[in-house]
Amino acid sequence: MVEPPKETSPVTSDDSTDRTDGTDQDQQLLRKRRRGLLRMYYGVDDTEQGKKEVDTLDINSTRFKADQCLDQLYKTCDLQRLKTEKDKTKSEIRELDSDMQRLVYENYSKFIKATDMIREMKSDFHRMEEEMGLLSGKMQEIMSASASINSALANRRQQIAKLSGVHHLLKKLQFLFELPARLKKCIEMKAYSQAVRYYSKACGVLEMYQHMPSFQGIQKDCTEIISELRIILKDLLNDPKASARTVAETVDLLLQLKEPEQELYEQYLSNATRRLQEDLASVAACEMDVAEYVRLAHSSFLSNLQLLIGSFSDLFIKQAQSSLAPVVGSNSQVAAQSLNDSVQELLRSFMDDARSRLEREASSPETAPLIKLLDKIYCKLEAVDSLLPSAGINRQSRMLVNHIVRLHVEYHSEQLRKGFEDSLLSVRQSLVTAKASSMPSTSDLCSSLYSSLKSSVDKATSQVKEVIKPDVNFSQRSFADFREEFCMRYVRQGMVVTLLDFVLDTASSYTEASYDRSVPHPPPSLVLILSKLSHDLSNLGITQLVTITDERFPLTEFGHPIKTDTSSLLSRARRTAQVLLNHYVKVQGLVVAQMIRKSVETRDWLNSLEPRNVRAVMKRVVEEVTMIDKQVGLLYVEGTKKEQGSEGSRHTYSHTQRMTYGVTTSGYDSSFMSNIQKLFTERIEVFSSVDFSKISIVTGVIKITLKALLECVRMRTFGKYGLQQMQVDVHYLQTYLWRFVSDERVVRMLLDEVVSSTVQRCIDPVLMEPKVIEVICERN
Repeated sequence: MVEPPKETSPVTSDDSTDRTDGTDQDQQLLRKRRRGLLRMYYGVDDTEQGKKEVDTLDINSTRFKADQCLDQLYKTCDLQRLKTEKDKTKSEIRELDSDMQRLVYENYSKFIKATDMIREMKSDFHRMEEEMGLLSGKMQEIMSASASINSALANRRQQIAKLSGVHHLLKKLQFLFELPARLKKCIEMKAYSQAVRYYSKACGVLEMYQHMPSFQGIQKDCTEIISELRIILKDLLNDPKASARTVAETVDLLLQLKEPEQELYEQYLSNATRRLQEDLASVAACEMDVAEYVRLAHSSFLSNLQLLIGSFSDLFIKQAQSSLAPVVGSNSQVAAQSLNDSVQELLRSFMDDARSRLEREASSPETAPLIKLLDKIYCKLEAVDSLLPSAGINRQSRMLVNHIVRLHVEYHSEQLRKGFEDSLLSVRQSLVTAKASSMPSTSDLCSSLYSSLKSSVDKATSQVKEVIKPDVNFSQRSFADFREEFCMRYVRQGMVVTLLDFVLDTASSYTEASYDRSVPHPPPSLVLILSKLSHDLSNLGITQLVTITDERFPLTEFGHPIKTDTSSLLSRARRTAQVLLNHYVKVQGLVVAQMIRKSVETRDWLNSLEPRNVRAVMKRVVEEVTMIDKQVGLLYVEGTKKEQGSEGSRHTYSHTQRMTYGVTTSGYDSSFMSNIQKLFTERIEVFSSVDFSKISIVTGVIKITLKALLECVRMRTFGKYGLQQMQVDVHYLQTYLWRFVSDERVVRMLLDEVVSSTVQRCIDPVLMEPKVIEVICERN
């Protein structure tokens, strides 16, 4: 430890001792600071708290005690664990040795490199000092030489400046004397712009010194040459073969020669308008396709029109507006109005011709080529409008774009309607031309009809989506309401919703065609398929088609997507499906009823023979109902049947027999007993609406059929065997029809009423025994 210095008086203290003590203290502080940095770097904690927290069993700790660690291992570990710890320790020692060796090698190489670098830096610094000394000496020499040159030339500097000015003046005089020859040479070489530039530089000097005889001759010669140049330029201005750029340059030269501005712009505008009309006529005479027409119009008429507006504005409007003279400013307004009128007239003719050609192209199925052509015209017209906004070119181009896009979407909408009509006609022909043995599946036909409708909508919307692609300029950066009008009004409503309305209108028209004798009646199967199609549209089809369209043509309002309202369309589809299904039931019921009516009206029921068989028409009725059941089952679900308490009514008519027997034995009026029975029976709605299920549909057909049989029976008179034949037919129908209906009581009550009416219309009502009826029906 270094002892602190003793307190001494400042007068008696020794200065050398104080300096030595101060040096030792500084060295101690420096050593402490270095130790602290080393501890911080290696993570060594020499505080009391750190010593307390050190674990003596931790092999990575500086306070590690090997003996304590071994004792601990002997006490807690078995032999196998000790062997494992031994192997682990050996491997860690090897890894530490290799790491230490690698660190030593790396540090050694770094030390060697640092030593070499320090040595090189010392040599470089010595050489640099020598070079800096040489550079300083050279700079001193240059400064002294410069000072001596300045002092030597100070007297002649003014004389040199005067001689330089005289030389410059002589060059100007030489230019003036050579000016007539130069002007002639430029005219001979047709370098008119160079001649005008020479004359513009010299005309001010010639006018200033025109009183001097030497300059008068030069001015006279130049004036004559420039007059000749004016004539040449005016002839070039009126040359019909000159290009628009050449004419613009000619007008610029005449303006520099101080020609009257109003006369120039009138003549320039007249000649340019004539040339543009010729370009427009050549473009209109193009008989090639519309792509070639647009290319020709873009490269000739529209480019020349853009050049006319730009050059006219630069020559007559912008320069005049920059002038402070009020007369010149009024002339620029007149010139601008003249330009505006001429451009509007030219564009009106071009727009009419372009509209007629693009309208023909709008009736093509491919959208991308049409949109590229339309966008090319729009971009060019937009560039022209930026030069002359007052002409309203942008408004006309928007109208053109809207018109052509609307016609193209209407074309696709019309094609969608025609495609549906063709698909429907194909389905109808398949149903009409197919034989009874090879009748096509109604399920397949309905699926193909819906798939055709969906694929056609998908294809059409994919085509018209080209209109709003990112690379189409008029739909991205033009008028803001175009996208909303196109997506909502043209595509969503004008194409998809209109198509769905057309589908429902077409389906509904098949119910009206049945009442018009001038129109061929559609097959009942087609009405059933259209009913199923309308039902599918109301369930999922409309929502699916509209959702896909909304996703392809998105619109947002306040950050939320705008969706197409389909509530009215869905309700209409449900109504259409119900009307078609009711119509199908009615038509099929009338078809089967017609067979029964003819069989009843053409038979002599008074003189009938004793029944031995079921009539063939009844078998035909069962076959027809079976076919209808199979046909309907391919499209609609089964449905639910009402549970019945007894199955005896499916085979016997004991109730009717008892009633009839009571009539014959007691002498009561049979019609009176029949009316009494009707009071306690449920009223049957024959032409009520049916549900979208197979059982409900077939039940409706059977009710119409049995009702027709009942009405036909009431119009005929029966004998004994006629009544018994009707009993056999009714029993046969009951045996087979009960399985097709939702409520067996409906069939039983209608058939009971048929037998009851037959008894009432019979002159000798003697019923056949039920067992005999069963034997006859089983035999058939």
